[in-house]
Amino acid sequence: MKRKQSKRQKWLRGGEAKEVMRVSDCELAHLRQAGKLRFKKQGNAFLYLAADCEKQRSDREHRK
Repeated sequence: MKRKQSKRQKWLRGGEAKEVMRVSDCELAHLRQAGKLRFKKQGNAFLYLAADCEKQRSDREHRK
């Protein structure tokens, strides 16, 4: 069952997500596979939910 979202969500392409989170291609794939980032596939591109990317960056900065 899908949840309805009242606001339109912003999706980032892989390159944008990497810039926001400051991670490599490999780390981005690991986060996706671990279920830590919501994503959708559009054609050959993976799109990542911007809010999840911001949260991951924040979590990474607090661990340092």
